[in-house]
Amino acid sequence: MGLRSYYKYLDSQRNKDFKNAVADAPDRSTRPAGNIPFKYLPKIPKKEIDKKLVELQFFCKSTYVRLLEMIEDLVGFVIECTKSVANRAERLSKSNALQAENEYFAVNNRDCVPIDKDGNGLFRLWSQCLVIFPSASLETAEAITSVYPTLHSLIQAYKSCDDEKSRELLLQNILVRRRADPLDRPRKLGPELSKKVYKVFFSKDNVSISN
Repeated sequence: MGLRSYYKYLDSQRNKDFKNAVADAPDRSTRPAGNIPFKYLPKIPKKEIDKKLVELQFFCKSTYVRLLEMIEDLVGFVIECTKSVANRAERLSKSNALQAENEYFAVNNRDCVPIDKDGNGLFRLWSQCLVIFPSASLETAEAITSVYPTLHSLIQAYKSCDDEKSRELLLQNILVRRRADPLDRPRKLGPELSKKVYKVFFSKDNVSISN
C-alpha cells in the first residue's frame, strides 16, 4: 500500500466528513473502514508530502526518491539497482576507453561531433555551432568558416576591431552563395545575423543576447 492508496484514503475520508457535515449528523456507520492500514496514520496533505520530497532532493546530495506502490515494485527496483551496480565496472571501462580515444564523447546521435586528440572534427563542430543561429543555414556557416575557419580566428578578428560597432558588423559583408543555384547572385550575410553572432560570444548577460 503506497502513497497513491494513502491519497485515495484521504480523499474518501474528506468526502465522508463533508457529507456528514452537510447532513449535520455524526458518522454512525458500523461498517469497518476499507483502508485499515491508514486508519491510525496522521493525515498529511499531498501538497505537504510533495514539498518535503522536493526539499529532500534539493538539500541532500545524491538523493534519489522513487515512490513504489506495491511489494512487486520494490522487488523490481532492488533487481534494477543490483544489475546497475554489477555492470558498473564494465560501463566504466567502456567510458574510459572512449574518453581516451575521443576528446569529446561520441554517442549514437547525428548531432554529436566526435573530436580526437589531433583536432579532427573541430571544423565540423564550428560549422555546426554556426548553423544553430536563427535564420542561419548550412550555406551561411560555410560562408563564415571560409573567412574564419576556427572560432579562435573569429575571436581574434573581433579583438582587432577598434570599437563596438565595427565588431557587431564584422560579418555583415560576407557573401553567402546558394548551393542549389550556382548562377544565382550571392547575398550578403547582413547586419542582424552579424550582431547575433557577436553578442553570443561577447555578451556578459543573457538579456543582451535575447534582444
